[in-house]
Amino acid sequence: LSEKELLTTFKREKIKFSGMQSSYNFLLVELEAQLEEDFIKKLGGIDRIAKVLLTKESTITEPALIELLSSTETGKITVGISSHGCRAFSTKKSALSLKRKLKEIGIKMNFVLPQSGTNRLNSAQVIFNKLTEVPNSELNIVKFEENFFLARTCQVQDIQAYELRDTRRPARDSAVGMLPPKLAQVMLNLVPDFTLSQPSVYDPFCGMGTLLQEGWLKGLHMVGSDKEESMVEASAENLDWLDSHFDLDGSIEPRVFLHDISDTLPEKYNGSFDAVVTEPYLGSPLNNPLSKDEISYRQEELKP
Repeated sequence: LSEKELLTTFKREKIKFSGMQSSYNFLLVELEAQLEEDFIKKLGGIDRIAKVLLTKESTITEPALIELLSSTETGKITVGISSHGCRAFSTKKSALSLKRKLKEIGIKMNFVLPQSGTNRLNSAQVIFNKLTEVPNSELNIVKFEENFFLARTCQVQDIQAYELRDTRRPARDSAVGMLPPKLAQVMLNLVPDFTLSQPSVYDPFCGMGTLLQEGWLKGLHMVGSDKEESMVEASAENLDWLDSHFDLDGSIEPRVFLHDISDTLPEKYNGSFDAVVTEPYLGSPLNNPLSKDEISYRQEELKP
């Protein structure tokens, strides 16, 4: 899904690329031009963007890291190392060795280790330690097929902004469902490119309005409906809150109306939508796995 999201976003933004290679955890893409500084804000499914500095047929070793880090013009740096598809370099022993050798050439290094049991720093560690701000760095050692890549993280997902748009909204209801804003963003990014204008998108199960809010932030024309009046009111309340906390285009404020999608759509909306993006009704929340009979019953209940 993240790969599809990136491809449709590249097409929409007219970003030219070649040589995309993918594994389960990362994509390697060759771009014709540099990405804008906050490009990652447009993506929900990619949590980090890094620039490849070095490609080798053998593993990235300590001398290569020392050569890179010794070029800094300051005597104090903070560094974290994440490993992808290869043996973890960022162990405590490796960190102490690197720290000692950099100290010998006059550089004081603070080293950030991945959390126990992982080979990779989490987004919070990258943000808190300012590892995207030069001279600091998160260095990624990536093994793909027969090659090793050393890449420096330049953009990281703004987890605080997602948390604000999710848990700080006035209307929330876990029983109805909690579609995460970043997943809503991915879903909207899968809408194909429309060359003449921004697409008009309809969410017929708008609930708390998460898709409406993420679409508005993207500059899309959003319309939502729900058969529950309380949900229409919750969406409207959350959209009002969003408008007061973010710089939004008031001329495309989403429209929300009361409607049961099993009934005919009001005539004024016929033919007015380019895409439907929604999380439909999934049944009542579950605390335990269903039996086979319960699964059959649930399927019949959800078919309409």
